[in-house]
Amino acid sequence: MPRLSQEFRVVAPDLPGFGYTTVPDGFVFSLDKWVRHLFGFAKALELENFALVGNSFGGALAIASAIANPRLISHLILMGAVGLSFLITRELETVWGFDPDVSDMKDLLDLFVYDRSIVTEDLIASRDQAARRPETSRSFKEMFLPPYQQRLDYRVSATYMIEPLEMLERSLW
Repeated sequence: MPRLSQEFRVVAPDLPGFGYTTVPDGFVFSLDKWVRHLFGFAKALELENFALVGNSFGGALAIASAIANPRLISHLILMGAVGLSFLITRELETVWGFDPDVSDMKDLLDLFVYDRSIVTEDLIASRDQAARRPETSRSFKEMFLPPYQQRLDYRVSATYMIEPLEMLERSLW
């Protein structure tokens, strides 16, 4: 983000269940709710026609957001995005089964970077602090229940994603 912010305005939304946004009692995690949260965030900051970067689960959110409002999203950048069918790797199995009480954050971060030198003590500490928040831990366990592959295949093939993707594709061409 620091490099991008040298040339662009960069904002990083915080989502219920990820980071520091409070999760209301009774909140049911769903892609639809996160999309609405993202658009509420964009509206509050008066963002229009913006590029959206989605990493991992954020990729699924980015895809769903572009489907929901393609005129608002100028560019879609996906990195290791969930939202397309794929087999779960050992690394994903490790992160989705992550328990902050027993796991080492450095080992976890090392699984996902090409250049391990970017895994600094500051990064480890900030990710570990966020992961140890009781609300974040609870949210994560509710979102990512085993068996992971079966749940992923179901979510990816859900009508919610397939039909809108086809409509988006038709509108682009």
